Amino acid sequence: MFLICSLIFATLAVTIGYFVLFAAGKAEGRLQKFGRCLAIWFFVLAAFPLLGGAYMAISGHPGVGMMRGHHGDAHGWMQGPRGEKGRATHEERWRRHLEEMHPSK
Repeated sequence: MFLICSLIFATLAVTIGYFVLFAAGKAEGRLQKFGRCLAIWFFVLAAFPLLGGAYMAISGHPGVGMMRGHHGDAHGWMQGPRGEKGRATHEERWRRHLEEMHPSK
């Protein structure tokens, strides 16, 4: 999923960079130089999401905020009642924190 999303962004960035480079070829002077620099910047920006998406896809990284306890009950069915490797889930840690901050009488 990460690789597909990064491919979409990279395609858009390369397309914009190509059109900026094309327009810079028609310009003269400083504007042409600025256009070329801007197009190269778009090409560089297109490479970063591709590298990040490939890394996330290869490493099997679960992602940032995706089904990691931020969506209520989703955490329990993804990793079991105790989370991965026996650690407490986000909900358990939050409940424990609330009990420490506001003890019952």
